[in-house]
Amino acid sequence: ASMSAAGLFGECGVAGISLSLQQYTENTENTENIEAIDNSMLRTVEADMQTPEVAAAVEEEAPEEEKTEEKKEEPVSEYADVGISIANNYVNIRKKPNTESKILGKLYKGSAAKILETKDEWVKIKSGSVTGYINAEFLAIGFDAEELVDKYGTKWAEITTTTLKVREKPSTEAITLTLIPLGETYQVVKEKDGWIKILLDEGDEGDEATTGWISGDYAKINVEFEHAISIEEEEAEKKREEEARKAAEEAARKAAEEAARKEAARREEQARKEAEEAAKREEQNRQEAANTQKPSSNTSSSQKPSSTDKPVSSQKPSSTDKPASSQKPSASNKPTSSQKPGASEENTGSSSNASGVTGQQIVNYACRFVGNPYVYGGTSLTNGIDCSGFVMRVYEHFGYSLPRSSAEQRSAGRSVSYSQAQPGDIICYYGHVAIYMGGGAIVHASNEKDGIKISPNAAYREIVSVRRIL
Repeated sequence: ASMSAAGLFGECGVAGISLSLQQYTENTENTENIEAIDNSMLRTVEADMQTPEVAAAVEEEAPEEEKTEEKKEEPVSEYADVGISIANNYVNIRKKPNTESKILGKLYKGSAAKILETKDEWVKIKSGSVTGYINAEFLAIGFDAEELVDKYGTKWAEITTTTLKVREKPSTEAITLTLIPLGETYQVVKEKDGWIKILLDEGDEGDEATTGWISGDYAKINVEFEHAISIEEEEAEKKREEEARKAAEEAARKAAEEAARKEAARREEQARKEAEEAAKREEQNRQEAANTQKPSSNTSSSQKPSSTDKPVSSQKPSSTDKPASSQKPSASNKPTSSQKPGASEENTGSSSNASGVTGQQIVNYACRFVGNPYVYGGTSLTNGIDCSGFVMRVYEHFGYSLPRSSAEQRSAGRSVSYSQAQPGDIICYYGHVAIYMGGGAIVHASNEKDGIKISPNAAYREIVSVRRIL
């Protein structure tokens, strides 16, 4: 009978239930022993049972049996071995169950741990890479933990069928928004009557998130919590953040210096061209002035004017002999109001900055950040960024200025068909955007769970547009 109980509950017996089964087994074994006793002894026992003392003892034992039956029916929380931190900020994880022991790590508020054993008011836990002790007063366990799941846990729906329809509403009659493949995981927003509302894309700053409903029959839900961080991991994270901050400052400094250098070069080139134009105009005016000073071919210096003739000096010059100062500049020399000095040089400089950039260079640079975190509204390639911010920053590195949101990026560059897509093109979806790598793959800032990653199938959902920037 003891092996039977172990078979029912495996190696991990459920508190309360396994104890009740053991008591039930002991009572059964006693009954079997009584049945094996000969009749004379049985009659003696029956006679003894008639005495008031024995009858009272039997009556007293009855409630205990009822209590045993009640224990068997007590519900057991699926979070019986899970503890969620309810500390104001964090609680220290110590090497031994006392406040003087070495601190191994921290369990921040809302983070979860697996309970290994309980020792007085201390609980031995394992969370992330840390195993140690926490005072039980800082943990919500069992049913108390269940009440905090929606607040601190993140639910993910893993698709368990080949192709699953995502509906606009929780009904098989609702419009199909898109199709999602086997094995993909999506964040759960809500559960209702066997349907699961999932987050297809978180969107970007200024964009709304894209959601839809799937049937709960074709998805497996997993719950994830933040875990503890060791002292070593915390120090490493601080160091990484400091290095990233310094790198960002250095990159900004270099970008500012490069921008200043280009601006200085542009101004210098503009000044040079303006000086050349001024020199040309001066030379042209000088030549025109020299031409007007030459004597007319119809007048001879040896001829004397007649008494009836007026001196030449008093005659009005012909239209061909007007001085340069009274002449209007030719159309070729006159600047137009629509032409701003240096405007063409400015455009040429921008084009020069982008010239020679290939789509493969765009892809190679984007892939350097695979594994970095996704942060809604973020714009840091190292510390956190969303999908449109990722595309914007990658292209910005090569001198291109793209809009901030994915909706606006659907109008950037020029449109090409997906069949003509080349590395470096932008693949646009509803509420999402990615960089095409070639071979059907994309690199993108996907979601909070996966961060910046490479996906092998660019057509994993409906493609709205493909934009070519280069």
